[in-house]
Amino acid sequence: TVGDGAAAPAAPTSVSAQGDGSGAVNVSWAASAAPTTAYQVYFSQNNGGPFSLVGTVRDTAFQYNAGAGGGWFYVIAVNGDQSSPPSAPAQAK
Repeated sequence: TVGDGAAAPAAPTSVSAQGDGSGAVNVSWAASAAPTTAYQVYFSQNNGGPFSLVGTVRDTAFQYNAGAGGGWFYVIAVNGDQSSPPSAPAQAK
């Protein structure tokens, strides 16, 4: 089965969240060192959370409509059934 013996990837680094002024935020990050099958992107309007899963992607970029208030994002790397610790949170600017 997928994920048997899979190693947990390292947390993504260099997370950036750049707003375009209309509420859309482009979130990007550096790829994790270990094999990674997907990245999960989490969003909260507040730095302390609660955070909600807003997308799962294979690339190192994701766009999310955060609305006028912006918010905070973090990313988790996934390899099969293993997950990394969360990245440091990044504030949408």
